[in-house]
Amino acid sequence: NISSSDDPEFLDTVDDDKYLKAVNFSVLQCINDVVVPNITQCPDSVTPASLVSPSCQLDIVFIMERTETSSHENYVFLKSFFSNIALQLDVSSSTIRIGVVTYDTDAYTTIALDTYMTPTEISYQILKLQEGTGKRNMIDTALVHTKNNFFTAANGDRASAANYYVFAIDGVRSGASIQAEYIMKGWPNTVFAIDINSGYEKEYRRTAGDNSRYFYASSYANLSAIESDVIAAITKCPVPQPVTTTDGSLMFADVSAPCLNSLIYLYPEDLTEGKDGGQNTMYLMTDFVYTITSCSRITSWEFSHWKSGYIDFMVWRPSGSNYKLVAYNTIYVSGKNTTTYTVVEYERIAVLQGDLIGWRSKGDNLVTSGPCLGPCAEGYKASPNNVQIGEEFDWTNSGTSINGTAYAIKACLEDNTAMAFSSPTISAKIPDHLPAGSFVTLLEPDGADYAEVVNYTVLQHPSYPNSMEYFNVGETSGQITVAKRLLKAKVKSDYAFLVRAKDSCNTTATATVSIQTQNMPPEVLGMPNIISITEETEGDTVLYTTIVEDPSGDSVCCSLESTLPKTNNFVVFGNDTGIRVNYSIMASDAPAFSYRQYNSYIVKLCCDDDEDKSTGVLIVNIKKPNKTTTYEPPGWFMISIAISCTPIFLMALMACVVLIQTMFVPEQRAD
Repeated sequence: NISSSDDPEFLDTVDDDKYLKAVNFSVLQCINDVVVPNITQCPDSVTPASLVSPSCQLDIVFIMERTETSSHENYVFLKSFFSNIALQLDVSSSTIRIGVVTYDTDAYTTIALDTYMTPTEISYQILKLQEGTGKRNMIDTALVHTKNNFFTAANGDRASAANYYVFAIDGVRSGASIQAEYIMKGWPNTVFAIDINSGYEKEYRRTAGDNSRYFYASSYANLSAIESDVIAAITKCPVPQPVTTTDGSLMFADVSAPCLNSLIYLYPEDLTEGKDGGQNTMYLMTDFVYTITSCSRITSWEFSHWKSGYIDFMVWRPSGSNYKLVAYNTIYVSGKNTTTYTVVEYERIAVLQGDLIGWRSKGDNLVTSGPCLGPCAEGYKASPNNVQIGEEFDWTNSGTSINGTAYAIKACLEDNTAMAFSSPTISAKIPDHLPAGSFVTLLEPDGADYAEVVNYTVLQHPSYPNSMEYFNVGETSGQITVAKRLLKAKVKSDYAFLVRAKDSCNTTATATVSIQTQNMPPEVLGMPNIISITEETEGDTVLYTTIVEDPSGDSVCCSLESTLPKTNNFVVFGNDTGIRVNYSIMASDAPAFSYRQYNSYIVKLCCDDDEDKSTGVLIVNIKKPNKTTTYEPPGWFMISIAISCTPIFLMALMACVVLIQTMFVPEQRAD
């Protein structure tokens, strides 16, 4: 403590023997003999930090916002948060790998997964990240970039590791949940959302997919409050928790709809011993007991297994002579047992009448089997087993028929969730200058089950007959976009139409979409900014020129709004007209800049399009003058030089007279 009187506050911070005080900076040297022993003394014992080390391999990416709203102090908090997390994880080439993607309007691979292989290295590199000044936090773009461009072998991604996406965001951005849904279809890919008071909780909870993967911080400064929760969540292995029973009964399953059995008279617990020897094989069961009989969704799977491992339980849909993989639930099983797995609500696969079920395992086929004692199960098994969701497979020609073997598996169904909109009116407000193709809003009705296709139909609103021509609604995506150039808001600002959503079971819901457009103020593209000038800046000098553009296409006029401190040193000049014009901030005709008086000015430029105004700010700093002092000798100095030179001058004069007389004056002779 140097000269401060706040002794109690500092004493509360450290132990008494670690508190040192100096009266001022000049006497710091005097306490060296006390400081040195304190800072070089080893503690009684050193407890090494315990790193969090999961039992599985994880490839984790921190997706960090770097926009204007996350800059400066906020970016320090954000970097510190992720740096502290990295420092506590068991980062190595064989356990956890950590990379970084940063994003604003675009997304950037900033640190690859295999670049830094210790917690200290990756933690330090995160602290060194440069902040950005982007205008938009497009997390949906960042998720797409991470999925397609970041998680690659070239960046250190491992096929044996689960891919964890951990993103932080402080603003509103639609579309994140859609991209996260695509990501998490490729289990064990998992998304974690850190919401920094964005005001868009519902979207980011949906993006994470589960409340246990959503975290809220009231501000950047309060991120540390959720640090331990985030560490606990992102170091859990991606293993669903099955419900294991001793008698094979379906616990916690809604069996209000018919439940499918593996065979008419056999249950999985009756077929617990057989192993068919399948390796990296996928199975499709085609007989009637495995065929979905109604439009519904799968609520649970019951099966017997002979050892630990992962199983993908699959739903296939007829597509001509082939079958298309609709979706699957991935389950981890432990040891030898009969397991009932109740599927979490948001992963219950929507199925149609005629769909079939199947499964696959990595390595050995884990599902047990037995000899066929009655009507034999029908189906196919095939390799390879790497078919992805949405792809078709020719089971008949590429698979091998299953004969004489019954497998210990069944699925249970429940009624499909009916469609409904949470509100009868869906409202959106957008700028009137958005070009065709621009995103407006996303239709998100309740009741859209996992892997279910919802179809949208647009209907004319009786009070707004011409609205439909200005907007498109994605037939299956529900994404509303601008179809053609909108009218200016002062001409037409209100649009509305009806939209009907229909699910795979033909249940429907209808809502009104109300869209309001608004004029946007001019954009001063080159501000805020900072410049420096000298005291000697002449009058009518152009100090700074900026472009002003009106996104709505209105004519713009700008003027000097104010200066702080008040001064007449500045004027605004611009003679262009139209939607994109140049304006200059100039020195007035007789400026009087003085570093001593005011070394900085805030100059505000007001731009108006007759409907809205915007302000650009320019900070003008006055450079400190660098003056040189001219030496002026004392008055006696020149007098002394003159007196000293007088004898020399007289001697030279006399010498010249003698010389002239000698050479040019003739000598007089006496007669």
